[in-house]
Amino acid sequence: MSLEQDILAEIKPTREEVEETFRIAESLLRRLAEEAREQGIPAKPLLVGSVAKGTFLKQPEIDAFVAFSPETSREDLERWGLRLGRVLDEPTLRYAEHPYTRGVYQGLEVDVVPCYELDQPSARMTAVDRTPFHFEYVREHMSGPQKDQVRLLKRFLKGTGTYGAEARVQGFSGYLSELLVLRYVTFRAVLGEAAQWRPPIRLALESGTSRPFDEPLVFVDPVDDDRNAASAVSSHALALFILAAKAYEESADRHFFFPEPVRPLSLTALRKVARERGTALLGVAASAPDLPEDVVYPQLRKAEQAIRSFLKEAEFKVLRSQPSLLEKQWLVLLELESGELPPVRKHVGPPTWLTHAEAFQAKWEESPQRVAGPYIEGDRLVVDVKREEPTARQALAKRLPGLSLGKNLGHAVKEGYEVLEGEEIARAGYRGPLTEFLRRELPWQVRKSPR
Repeated sequence: MSLEQDILAEIKPTREEVEETFRIAESLLRRLAEEAREQGIPAKPLLVGSVAKGTFLKQPEIDAFVAFSPETSREDLERWGLRLGRVLDEPTLRYAEHPYTRGVYQGLEVDVVPCYELDQPSARMTAVDRTPFHFEYVREHMSGPQKDQVRLLKRFLKGTGTYGAEARVQGFSGYLSELLVLRYVTFRAVLGEAAQWRPPIRLALESGTSRPFDEPLVFVDPVDDDRNAASAVSSHALALFILAAKAYEESADRHFFFPEPVRPLSLTALRKVARERGTALLGVAASAPDLPEDVVYPQLRKAEQAIRSFLKEAEFKVLRSQPSLLEKQWLVLLELESGELPPVRKHVGPPTWLTHAEAFQAKWEESPQRVAGPYIEGDRLVVDVKREEPTARQALAKRLPGLSLGKNLGHAVKEGYEVLEGEEIARAGYRGPLTEFLRRELPWQVRKSPR
């Protein structure tokens, strides 16, 4: 068998697994309908997503929508939708545009999502109201063999770290992978086209007009030409997918589908890597708020940028950074050209002819922070002053609570935080993220880590 046939044999559910999945899905829909009747909730359960379309992999997630008439208020839709979600085991509240429930039903992970039942997708009232139309479109247009091509593409996207429209990944959704196969027919053809892409890229299945889009990848939604089905795909995820497609075309390998996990380096190995780089490593960590990833991740990226901007203003050169959301902590790793600056800095004042030049001169002549000056460079007064925080660690430790980190992360920082340096990052329990940060390997190129 070919590589892709081998992969498909691993990821495609057997006939028995398909039957069991549909049995569970049908049981769930009946349970939701019963619960709605018992509680007098006017909802219609629907099966959507990859299970409904027949493009799912082994151990799938089930997407169950509960549809309400357009006359239902938004408050009732959310309240009733969450109440129906209680039929699941281990129910947890999640948020997209509106709240929904994630849990487990007969061993499979399930999302119970409220939506409005509409006659046409353009009449949508919430972001998920198009989903039943997506299901119908794929069901009507996709052949049986193409479903296997979707499975290969999904596994490839997972393996290369580009699958998922959620905030953590900002990659390709399951629906977008289905549209790509509808557009190009086969997995290989999708990669062949992607290897030639030059952003911005605009794709479509249906003729017609649509508004202009600003995203790097545009795939006009065939059920609503006012929507970009690829809007979640970031420049990073798109670039990674294009590179993976090129690499696969040159040398197809199992690691594109099933990469080696990144194993944390030992302290000895981390010391060696850090010594070879000769840079300064910092880690900023605090407790993660008990909120869904899609709420926390945008704030985490905001915090990362706020920290970078602060360090730049403080004259530290940041080479790169990486945010991570761990089980109970959030972490931003930073690599700086140097973690220490001279104890003296130059402070540039106004031109000598401005009225406040005298005040500047008087202020600094009396300041205990003054080292030299005021003197003139060009047409401006300048003074050399003592640097308040000569190390990046000191600067961050003092100023972090005052940075704009996002509502929930900012609150977490006020409860307590750590600014770690070098080996302390690994000793604090972050060897895994630090290993990924330092090795910086493409997913399909990861090999077993040296100890």
